[in-house]
Amino acid sequence: MSASESRIDLHDASIALVGAGHLGQAMLAGWLGATSGIATQLSARNFQVVNPSQGKRELIQNMYGVACVDHVSKLEPCDIVVMAVKPQVLPQVLAEMGGFAWMADALVVSVAAGVTTATIQQPLPATTRVVRAMPNVPLRVSLGATGVCAGQNVADGDVETVRQLFASIGEAVTVREDQMDAVTAVSGSGPAYIAALVDAMAQAGVQAGLDEEAAQTLALATAEGTAVYMRSCGLSARETCDQICVAGGTTEAALKAMEAAGFTQAMHEGVQAAVARSKELGA
Repeated sequence: MSASESRIDLHDASIALVGAGHLGQAMLAGWLGATSGIATQLSARNFQVVNPSQGKRELIQNMYGVACVDHVSKLEPCDIVVMAVKPQVLPQVLAEMGGFAWMADALVVSVAAGVTTATIQQPLPATTRVVRAMPNVPLRVSLGATGVCAGQNVADGDVETVRQLFASIGEAVTVREDQMDAVTAVSGSGPAYIAALVDAMAQAGVQAGLDEEAAQTLALATAEGTAVYMRSCGLSARETCDQICVAGGTTEAALKAMEAAGFTQAMHEGVQAAVARSKELGA
């Protein structure tokens, strides 16, 4: 079997999604709505969702047509288990699932920030394969950004299967595990940074004289359009700035003022704070 081959036939695979918060539902919606990549092999019949809330289960069943249960003990044996619970809850759930005989043959994919593959592996059967992934919520609309890393037991084909699953709904890269905290800080938390930037731009627009609706519309469209423009033209962020800036113009004046106010430093400090918190969550 080559490194790019999957060990799992996704068309007939049983996939458990343990946890159905914002990120869990985003993954489910993205995979079921995928129009390219290996996730197009999946349908509602492939999934079982675990969530303790009856209201949430009913909502998910109605929206996606997938089977739902209230506890992991009620899961049918699965080929892939996607752990989408909070890092603080993960140890307890893993301890319960470690006693299931079928877990010995399962591929576990954890999206819990900061929790290492070694920690995930510890309560599970020795033969369970573990892969970590750090996606973000835009994968709900097939525009996600995901980092993937391997645990000790997995074959290259397992890692590539997981990477391709997330690549079906956005961009996905394989990284070393010691880089996962940085992935969490940059792309995992990144949509909130972009949203905060859009909000700040809109607020500044209101202060400059725009009405709130117009400011919000223009700021959001600008953020969305810039990303599409950069990708379609193959431009880096620096190249885009240089292209738009005219010597002595408005953009140059704005960027100089932002930099003087600490724009880049604020972003660096924010990312480092997220890295530190990711490490704390995994401790």
